Amino acid sequence: MTALALRSTRFLSRRALIVLSVAGAIGAFFGMVREPTWQDVIGPARVLAGLVVYPADNPVFIQSTRTWTLLHQLPAVLLLAGLSERAVSVLISGVLGVGSFQALAMTMLAQDAVLYTVR
Repeated sequence: MTALALRSTRFLSRRALIVLSVAGAIGAFFGMVREPTWQDVIGPARVLAGLVVYPADNPVFIQSTRTWTLLHQLPAVLLLAGLSERAVSVLISGVLGVGSFQALAMTMLAQDAVLYTVR
C-alpha cells in the first residue's frame, strides 16, 4: 500500500468514527426525545414476561411463545427487570433512531469517499 493510500484510509476511518458518533447521538435524540413511539414488540414481550396471561390455545399466546426473535426476547428481559413498558418503548425507539441515522450517514460518507478517491 502506498503512503498516500494508507494516509487516506486512516483519514476515512477516523472520519467514519466521527460520523458514526455524531449521527448516533442525533438519532438517539430523535428516537428517544423528539419522536418516541409505542413499539409493536412490547405486546409479545409482555406475554413472554408473564405480564399478560392468555389461554394456551389462544393464537396470540401461540404466536408470542413459539416464534423466537431477539426483538421479543430482549424487551421481555427488560420488562422482567422492572422497566416500564413506556421506558422499553422509548429505549427501542432510541436504538432504531441510532441505527437509521448511522445508516444514512455512512451511505453519504461512502458516496463522499468514492468521490474523494476518484479525484
